Parts: sequence; C-alpha cells; structure tokens
Amino acid sequence: MEYTVGFLPSQFPNRERFYVEMTGITYPDVNYHIAREHSARYCLEYVIQGKGHVQCGQTFFQPKAGDVYLLPAGLRHNYRSDPKDPYQKIWVNLMGSLVDSLYQQYNLGYRYHYPDCDAYPLFRAFLSMCEDNRKQPTTVAAKGALMIHEIFEQLSDDIPSGITNDILYARQAKEYIEQHAEEPITVPQIAEHVGLSTSQLNRVFQAEYGVTPHKFYVESRMNLACLLLRNTALQVKEIAEQLQFSDEHYFSASFKRVMGITPKQYRMQVAM
Repeated sequence: MEYTVGFLPSQFPNRERFYVEMTGITYPDVNYHIAREHSARYCLEYVIQGKGHVQCGQTFFQPKAGDVYLLPAGLRHNYRSDPKDPYQKIWVNLMGSLVDSLYQQYNLGYRYHYPDCDAYPLFRAFLSMCEDNRKQPTTVAAKGALMIHEIFEQLSDDIPSGITNDILYARQAKEYIEQHAEEPITVPQIAEHVGLSTSQLNRVFQAEYGVTPHKFYVESRMNLACLLLRNTALQVKEIAEQLQFSDEHYFSASFKRVMGITPKQYRMQVAM
C-alpha cells in the first residue's frame, strides 16, 4: 500500500531542469518490489521502519530503519521489502539537469547507501510541501529544488572525511561504466567523462577496485548478459543486439572468454 502525491511533466514548465515526478510513503508489504532497467529518475528514500533489499547497478545493500539511499538515474534499480520485516519508507522520485548537477557537486556518486542518517524531518517537510501545493507545481519546483539541495548537502556531510579525490574519480568512472554497460564505450571516453587522462584513470581505478576500467567494463557487460540469459527468453542473437555487439559470434566468443562457457551453455547450466 502506498500514499502518493504526483505531478505530470506538463505541469513543470522547466521540467528539463527540475521535475518532481512523485513523492509519498510506502507502507509495509511483503510483496513490494520495484525493478527498473536504466531508470530515468533519481530515487531518494528514507526508511522509517523495517528492512529492504536494494540493487543499484551492480551494488547491493540492505537498508534498515533510519537509513537513506539515493539511486541515481541511468542505472538499474531493483528494490524490495524484506519478507520477514518489510519496510515503511518515505521517498521522492526526481529528474532534471539541476539534480544531475547537485549530485555531481556534492560527490554523491561515492555511495548509494547512507546508514543512520537523521534526515526524516527533511523528507517529511518535502512531502508536506508537495501536499500543500498540489495545484501549484511552480511552487513545488521552486521550493522543492531548495529542499533537495538541503537533503543532498546533509548526505554529503555523511561522506567519510578520508575520501580522496582519486577515490571519487574512481567511483564516478564505475558509475559511468554501469550506466553504459549496454553500449560500446572506450576507456578514453570514460576518462574524458570524469576529467582525467587515460593513464590517470587506469591508476586511480585499479587502486580502488583492483582491476582496470576496461576489465570492469567487459565484466559488467557479461554480468548483464548473464542477467538476460537467466531472466528472459531472448535468443542469444537478440541479447548480442541489445548489448550492441557487432554479431552473435563475436558476442559468444567474448562471453566464453570471460565466463569460460558459451551463452547457450550458461543458459542450460542455470536452468538445471
């Protein structure tokens, strides 16, 4: 069961900059489950009680009461209630270039999960503001942008003081790779996105994750291929096309090089 306050894109004249799609409260429900591939929205949520299970890109965590999590746009969002202790949460779904900018400026790509974050009053105030201005979306846009700024600022204060610029660059590169795992991208493209040279990116990424960005990218694509092989009825050729490989044979060879077996063998193995 959910209580929601939502707005249509047409109600926000400058929606490309800032748009509140929806906000509300989700009440405990053991069957609650949301899954989005390459989400178009940021999901910002505070857990009031209970527990949940969340996947963002290739990162998994289990938020509990008092925790906040922020799932950025462009990644896979998959979250559900804990079956034994389903969570109640207050949340907001956001879009727009202003949200992108604040997310980058506050270096929130460092992590998605903020344990024991005293942000409930800010979430409650945001929901109340939207309730009071259902018919005045321009007010929601103006006040909402300031309130999201305040929430993001509080989340940034929760980032450990020992986090260096190198770690932040590595995390930004990892997030970019996860966002573009379905596409053919190069290490120079990743380096340009985070503002480093290729050699600098290789150094900071390997220091943080123990692998090169190229290897992480290849493994991310194969993990996505495994997900499609397990959870869909798509043919191998169709998966190759979705991941933008030049042809099925090149995809199968790449898959075997990483996984040790062909896509067809993998599908048969997980079906047993």
